[in-house]
Amino acid sequence: MQRVLERGTWDDWLHIAEGVDVSELRELAPLLKLAPRERNFLRNWIECREHEN
Repeated sequence: MQRVLERGTWDDWLHIAEGVDVSELRELAPLLKLAPRERNFLRNWIECREHEN
């Protein structure tokens, strides 16, 4: 997941996000060593998905 966030395409991300539950993303996020841009993207993605439900 870290590699997709760093170097993947939008389609790569959608493919991964489709198969991973938001709660799993929330648990995984602190374990990833991401640059601020990718960390912010992941945080925002998680927040958006939680508000949809």
